[in-house]
Amino acid sequence: MVQAVGQELQRLLSLEPCTFEVGPTNAARARIRRNGEVEAPRVERVGEPLRVWCSVEMPVSGHRHVFGQFVLEFRRDAPRPSAQDLVAAIALGDQVGAAFMTQAPTPPGPADEPARSLRVVQ
Repeated sequence: MVQAVGQELQRLLSLEPCTFEVGPTNAARARIRRNGEVEAPRVERVGEPLRVWCSVEMPVSGHRHVFGQFVLEFRRDAPRPSAQDLVAAIALGDQVGAAFMTQAPTPPGPADEPARSLRVVQ
């Protein structure tokens, strides 16, 4: 699923190959917000021009849990994508988040009660 969405993002946004990173976001990278706006990095490097459109993160979440992010590397010769295209990209990322949610572990059964203070019922 991640690979298929990555390829679709590459086609939709005219990207270099994009990657998916598991773990926390990188504050030094720009981020696509849910409304299609690109938010500048929170950390600016001293002496370097602010290049918001070089490397942009698109967080992937499900039920408010962030699983990781697609890192989008925009081609320098490509036009910047529209806000509509970025919102479509977010919708594709949401599909990955939904797929991750289906892979969540099943809750423990009554025989696997982890502690006396917790009772599991079915």
